[in-house]
Amino acid sequence: MKKVLMAALTCVASITYGLDAEVRTKYSITDQVGEIKGTNGAKLTKDGEDTIIEVPSKFNGVITILPKSEYFDFSGYNGFVFDWKNESEGQVKVKIRIDNKGALDWAKCALIFTYLDAGKQKGTFMRFHRNKTMVENATSQFPDLAFTKMNGTPSGFFMHWLTVDLTKVTHIRINVLPQNFRQKIRIKDLSLIDKFEDKSKFIAQDGFYPFIDKYGQYKHAEWPGKIKSDADLKAATEKESADLEANPEMPNRNKFGSWSKGQQREATGFFRTEKIDGKWWLVDPEGYLFWSNGVTCVGAPNAETDIESRPKYFELSDEDKSSPFYKKHRKSGIMSYDHTRANLLRKYGPNWRNISLDLAHKRLKSWGLNTIGMWSDDDLMLMQRTPYTVAVHYGYESSGDKFPDVFHPDFPNWVGDAIEAKKAHFNDPWCLGFFINNELHWKHPKDFANILFKENEKHYGKQAMIKYLSVLLNIEDFAKATGKNFANWDEVLKTSGALNLDDLEKPISDFYTIMAEKYFKVCHDELEKRNPNTLYLGARMHVYRPLVFKAAEKYCDIVSLNLYEFSIAGYARITTKPFISSEFHFGAYDRGMFGSGLKWASDQDDRAQLYHDYVKGALQNSSCVGVHWFQYSSQSFTGRGDGENYQVGMMDIADNPYPEFRDAMREASREMYETRAK
Repeated sequence: MKKVLMAALTCVASITYGLDAEVRTKYSITDQVGEIKGTNGAKLTKDGEDTIIEVPSKFNGVITILPKSEYFDFSGYNGFVFDWKNESEGQVKVKIRIDNKGALDWAKCALIFTYLDAGKQKGTFMRFHRNKTMVENATSQFPDLAFTKMNGTPSGFFMHWLTVDLTKVTHIRINVLPQNFRQKIRIKDLSLIDKFEDKSKFIAQDGFYPFIDKYGQYKHAEWPGKIKSDADLKAATEKESADLEANPEMPNRNKFGSWSKGQQREATGFFRTEKIDGKWWLVDPEGYLFWSNGVTCVGAPNAETDIESRPKYFELSDEDKSSPFYKKHRKSGIMSYDHTRANLLRKYGPNWRNISLDLAHKRLKSWGLNTIGMWSDDDLMLMQRTPYTVAVHYGYESSGDKFPDVFHPDFPNWVGDAIEAKKAHFNDPWCLGFFINNELHWKHPKDFANILFKENEKHYGKQAMIKYLSVLLNIEDFAKATGKNFANWDEVLKTSGALNLDDLEKPISDFYTIMAEKYFKVCHDELEKRNPNTLYLGARMHVYRPLVFKAAEKYCDIVSLNLYEFSIAGYARITTKPFISSEFHFGAYDRGMFGSGLKWASDQDDRAQLYHDYVKGALQNSSCVGVHWFQYSSQSFTGRGDGENYQVGMMDIADNPYPEFRDAMREASREMYETRAK
C-alpha cells in the first residue's frame, strides 16, 4: 500500500497557508515513510500523482502512515500540512493525529479536525506545539527565536503543556469521520513546513523590531481584516453597524433570550432549573425555557500586555504613552498597554466605554447569545439587558497549590465576605447565578493528603485529617502502613514530609470526600444565606475527580465544568444535576496571532465549524444547560500576564468580529431551542 500514497508525499515549494503572508516552503517526508495502511473500510488508489481515499457510507475510515525506522523525527520543523480535495457529494470531516506511544486525544499527540465542503480544495495546517523544556532547548540552539512572556511567538513556537515528542512520532493517523454517503478524498500532499533556521534568519534581519504596530497587530504579515489606518477602523465600524441593523435578533426570543414559542412553566421571578421529559433546562423568571449560550469576559480589559520589560517590541508614540491605556498593571505593577481599548477610543471617541457596552448587548442579541459569562464588566451586567453570571473570588490560606484550607475557622467568612461584595447583584432577576472560584487544583486524594502532611502542625486541614485518621486507625497500623516509626499521633502531626499512603487508600479517600463536601457545602450555604434566589453554579472544575464531582452534585444547583473538548455530546460524568460548560474555545493561526489556544483549528472556517458542532453536540446532551465561549475580546498578540496570547476572541484586537465565527454563532443559535426540544 505504500506506493499508493507515496506520490503525495513530495516537496511543493512556495505556497501560502493563511497563517500569515509569508511564503512557506514544504518539505517531503518521503524518506521517512515505511508502510501505509488503509483500514476500517478505507480504500487507497492512485490517480497520477494524487492518492484517492474512499470510505463507505457510515464507516470511520482510517489511514495509518508508519515510519521506515522506529520513529519519525519532525523536530526540525514548526508544522505539518495536509493538502486535500473533497470529491464527495457533501461536507466531510477529517481527524488528523500525529502520535507518540500511548497517545490519546488529549495527550502525547498533535491533533486537528478539518472540514471541507463538496468540491473544495485546501491545505490544512497543523502547527506543532512544544512544552517549556522543548522550547528552551530549541531557543538555546537558535537564540533569535526567543521571545519573553509569550506562549506563542513570531518564530512559530507555541508552548503548551500537552504536546507530542516530535523526535519520537510513531505514526500519522488520518480518520475520515462517518457520513451518510460514500466519501471520496483526493490527497495532494502531506508535508512538513517551516524550518527553525528559516525563522531565525528572518527574525535576525534589520527592521524586524518593533514587530507590533500601533493597533497591536503583528507588522510582518498580512491577513483579511488587518487594520492599517484609522480610516480602516471607521470603515469596519460602518460595516458592522449595517450588519447589526440587518440582523437585530434571533426569532422566537423573549427579552431574556428564552424560547418565547416554547412551553411556559411556573414563573418564580428568578432563573431556576427543571427536568422536562428527561432533559434538563433552565427556566427564566417568566417561566419560559432557557438554554444558556454565552461568552466570558465581555467588556473586560483583555488585551493588556507588558510594555515595560519589552519596549522594543512595540510601535508606540509619545501620545500613546500618555494615554490612559498606558499605565501600571493592577497586579504586576509594571507598565502595560491595552491595544483594544486604545482602538475603541479611536473607533468611538471619548464616549467609547458607554458605546462599547451598548454595542456588546446588541452584538450578543444579534448573534443569538443570551448570557454574559464569567469575568465580565459589572456595569454591563447591571444594565439588565442580557442575563449574566457573577464571578466570586476570595482570599484564603491554602492547602497546597491553589486550594483553600476549608477547615480553617475563617473559611466561611472568606467565602461569605466575597459574596457580600457582590450584593449589587442580589435578587436581580437578570442574574443567572454565581460561580464561586475557578479551576481549583483538585489533586488526587493521596497527593492532597501528602500536601497536608508537608504542612506545619498548626495547619487546620492537617489537624483535621490526622484527627479523622486517628479515629479509624490505631497508631501501630498507621505506622506499619506508611513504613514509619510513629509512636503516637502527635509525631504524625509534627511530620513535615510525604508518606507512603498506598495501603491507606480508603481512609484517605474518605477524608478527601469530607473535604470536598465541606468546600461545596460552605459555598452553597454562604450564598443561600445572602442571596437565596440565585443559582449556585459551582467552581468551574477542569480536572475529573469522581469524588469531587459527587460532592459538587450534592450542593450545586448547576455543576460548572471548563470543558475544552471537541465535542461534549456524549459527556456523562454528571448524573444527578444539570451541568454547564463554563469555558471552551478553538483558535487558529490565519489572522496573524501567534497562539491558537487550548484546542486548535487549521483556519477560521474550521474554527467556525468546530464551534457550531460543539454547540450542536451540547444541545443534544440531556444534562447540559449551556455553554460559555472563552472569550469575548482578543488577547494581546504579545500575551497577558501569564503569557497567553491565543486567537480565541470573538473579536480581533481592533474590536472587529471575525466574520466566519459570527456567522457560525448565528447558525448555531437560530434553531437552538428547536434542536434542544427534539
